[in-house]
Amino acid sequence: MNVVIKKEELQRKLADIQSISEKKTTMPILNNFILDVDTKSTIYATDLEVALKQEIEILSFESPGRFCISTRKLYEISREVNDDIILYSDTDSLEREVCLHTSDIEEFRWLKIKSGKSSFKVACLDPDEYPLWPTIEQKDTITIKAGILLEMIDKTIYCTGDNDARYELNGLLMHIKPSENRIFIVGTDGHRLAAMYKDVELGVLGAPPYVLGSQVGCEGAPPCVPTHQGGAPPHPTVKEDIKIILPKKAMVELKKFLSVLNDEDITFDITSNYVCFYLKGRQFLTKLIEGLYPDYENVIPQANNKTVVLQKDDFIKTLRRVSLISKEKGHLVKFTINESTLDFYANDPEVGEASDTIAAQLDGEPIALGFNSKFVIESVSVMDGERFKIVLLELLSPTLFMEYDNDNYKCVIMPVRL
Repeated sequence: MNVVIKKEELQRKLADIQSISEKKTTMPILNNFILDVDTKSTIYATDLEVALKQEIEILSFESPGRFCISTRKLYEISREVNDDIILYSDTDSLEREVCLHTSDIEEFRWLKIKSGKSSFKVACLDPDEYPLWPTIEQKDTITIKAGILLEMIDKTIYCTGDNDARYELNGLLMHIKPSENRIFIVGTDGHRLAAMYKDVELGVLGAPPYVLGSQVGCEGAPPCVPTHQGGAPPHPTVKEDIKIILPKKAMVELKKFLSVLNDEDITFDITSNYVCFYLKGRQFLTKLIEGLYPDYENVIPQANNKTVVLQKDDFIKTLRRVSLISKEKGHLVKFTINESTLDFYANDPEVGEASDTIAAQLDGEPIALGFNSKFVIESVSVMDGERFKIVLLELLSPTLFMEYDNDNYKCVIMPVRL
C-alpha cells in the first residue's frame, strides 16, 4: 500500500498534535498518532485527557488503511525532507519483524518512508491498540463565534491554577444560563478570580441554531452547525443552568485553533464527561474535570464604592518598573490612591526600594493598599481600550479591576496586608 502526502500538509498537521501526543507516559502507544487513509483521510491523537481528529489531504493512495506512527519521528522527518512523502509497505498488513527487549518479546510493525532520494524505516504499533475516540451521546449542542470564545478564554485563563491540589481550580468554569441567554467563563486559583460573560441567543426561533439539548448524532463528519429535524430550529430543551470545568491544558490547545477562525461559527457538544468542539475540519475533544467549582457569583463584590480611572499602558509600564524592586516571593507593591494621582512604592530590604507616580481620577476617599503586582499586571494586560478602572471598598476587601466602558469582564484580586 502506497500513500503520498505533500510535505507541507503533513508537517502542518503533525505540528497541531505535537503537544497532545504524550512524551512521558507509561503507555508508549500515546507517543503515536493514527493516520486513517480513505476517501476522507484523518489523523487522530490523544493523551486520554485531550484528543484531536482532523482531516488531512492525501495526494494519492492505492487502498484504504490505518497506521499508528510515532508523532515526533514523523514530524522530524517531514521537517527535514524536501519532497512529497511516500508511506508504503510490502503487504496490506505491513511488514512485521520480532524485536527482543530485555526479557520481553514485542512485535513491531515497520513502516517505510521515502521522500526524494531519502528513505527511512520507522517502527510503528498496531492501530487497533490505540485508544478509541469516545462516543458522544446525550449531548447539549451550542454554537458561538470563534472570536468570542477566544476572547473569553484569553481574559480568564491566566487566573487558573497550575497543579493545584484542588484539582477543579486547574481549569476554567463554563456556566451556561439559558434563562439569561448568557455564557460565563471563570478562572480562579484561590487568590484571584476572573470572570467574563457574553450574551448569545440560545435556540431563538428564526435565529441561527444555537440549540441546547439537541440529540442529533455527531459520529462521522461533523456538521458546521447542529442539525435539526425540519422547519425552524427547536427551542432549548434544557431549562436549568449547565456548569462544566474545562482543563487548562485543553483550553491552551483550543486557543491555537480558535485564533485562525476569526468570526466563523464553531459548534461544541457537551456531555456528562466530555466536550467536543467542531472547528472547520477539526474535532477537538477534552475530558471534563470533576469537582465543585467555587461560587464565583458570591466572590464578585457588589458594594465597592470607590472608583479610580487610569490610563492602561501608562499604568502597566510604571507598575512593571516599580515591581523590579519588590520581593520575588509576593511581588508586593503599595498603591496610594489620591484624588488625582496613584503613587507606587516597593521595597526589598536586601535589594532597595522604588517609587513612581501616574495620573489618576478618583471618585471617593483616598486609600492606600498593597497588591501582588504580577496578578494586577496580568489582569489589566488582557483588557481592551485605553483606560480601565479599579473599584474598591476597604483596605483588605476584594478589589475589582474592570474595563472602563464594559462590565462584562471583571477580575477580583485580594489586597495584601502592608
